[in-house]
Amino acid sequence: MSDDRTNEKTNAVSYGLKVTPEIKELIEDLRKSNAANKAVVFTVDDRYNLAVEENEDDCEPEDVGELLPLTEPRFVLYSYKWTRDDGRVQFPLILIYYKPRESHSPTMNLVYSSSMNSIMETCNVAGKVFDVNLADEITDDWLQKKLERCST
Repeated sequence: MSDDRTNEKTNAVSYGLKVTPEIKELIEDLRKSNAANKAVVFTVDDRYNLAVEENEDDCEPEDVGELLPLTEPRFVLYSYKWTRDDGRVQFPLILIYYKPRESHSPTMNLVYSSSMNSIMETCNVAGKVFDVNLADEITDDWLQKKLERCST
């Protein structure tokens, strides 16, 4: 039986993240909406199934950290209202890879890190992917600095 479990995990890695049509639709709707400060927190299980854990409207950057567990990684897709220095307002879609330092599961860390390329492709967020180790690091200032760096 352990050989079957190993093969399942190997197949899951080789086929990538499993994303339902409903989640793909949620992501596409978020992309088209230009929603201000909407957060979708995703979990990935050991069979590489992507699931929505939280879906919050009007979620300020500082509130995103409160949606995250202390010791388990998560992906957060965040539509952020960004007012640039020149006054222009944009709504970039950002992927935050939360990988807490206090994580107690090397297996889940591997699952999330090996899912990174698939979720980036699924969410179509090239260039706007930010890693964070502490949930309280996610602030308005932190996001603005990250976005300024990737827009120059």
